[in-house]
Parts: sequence; structure tokens; C-alpha cells
Amino acid sequence: MLFRVGKVHISHAVLKSSIAPSDLVSAFAQYISGDWGEVPASEEIRNDTAIAVGNRIVGRYVSADGHPFCITTYDGKTQILLEKELERLLQSCWLQ
Repeated sequence: MLFRVGKVHISHAVLKSSIAPSDLVSAFAQYISGDWGEVPASEEIRNDTAIAVGNRIVGRYVSADGHPFCITTYDGKTQILLEKELERLLQSCWLQ
């Protein structure tokens, strides 16, 4: 692994969605190996830098049935969230 994952939390919304467990496992394997999924090149660079300095890492993936979801790690915790949940999380972090 390239970074400390810590505890992994899967949101209730992800668990209730039609995202297959195999999609989550596959994305998580990509994530911990530094494959950030479907993110722009600028986000890839931001993630690579974040590993070195301890900032938030964010990956974006799409399930086989077309549902986008994200994996993020910060402060020793990893969360697997629907894309809209991550957007709310990041907005609340910026407001603090």
C-alpha cells in the first residue's frame, strides 16, 4: 500500500445502492495501489502529492451498472461514498 488506509467505512447509501460488492472490492484494490479511477489528471497529481504530505486522497469509480462512487482517505479513515455524499462532505470541510 502507498498510504495508511486506517478504518474503512462504507456509507449506508452505498450499501443500499445497486453497486455490487465485487465493484467495491475491485475499486478498493485499485485505490490502495494508487489508481484513482476516473479523475482528471490534476486530481491524480493532487492525490500523489497528498500521499507525501498527509492531505485528503480521493478516487472516483463507476460500478458495472453505471453508478459513480468515491473512496476517500483522510486522517487515518477511509470512506466509500456515493459521489453526491462526497460532494457534501467536502463542502462541509471547506466551511469549517
